[in-house]
Amino acid sequence: MTYLQALYGSQYSEIAAARKDGNKGRVNGNIFLAVFIILIMLDLLLAYVSLVPGINEHWANKFHSLFGYLSGKTIGQILMVPMFALVYFTVSRTAGSEQEFQKHVAAFQQCSEEEKLKANKKILWPFLILVGLLFLLAMSSLFSN
Repeated sequence: MTYLQALYGSQYSEIAAARKDGNKGRVNGNIFLAVFIILIMLDLLLAYVSLVPGINEHWANKFHSLFGYLSGKTIGQILMVPMFALVYFTVSRTAGSEQEFQKHVAAFQQCSEEEKLKANKKILWPFLILVGLLFLLAMSSLFSN
């Protein structure tokens, strides 16, 4: 079972088990996959900031001249909302399209019950590792200054 089969198939199964339209699992899967991709991009960005000396100060000056004295929360919203929309749109047109979703769900349904039970672990472990790595990289860049 691939990661995408586990993601979309488990979403479909959970919603269908509640006697609702399982095809709504496509939206949930697309949101999860978009957030997963954004986490990868943020981890790569923070790794770059941690590894390249002086880049943090350079970016701080660029952000200050671009955003002035806006709060970090406001800057995050300004940057992340369009980024999420772009990544979600891309995911929904590629790996999360209706045709691909049906293929992933059909492949998931063909798996054994044992594999289906392991699907959530297969999805959550990489996600938790990325979140942990993001936290560690953020902390290391804070304390390196």
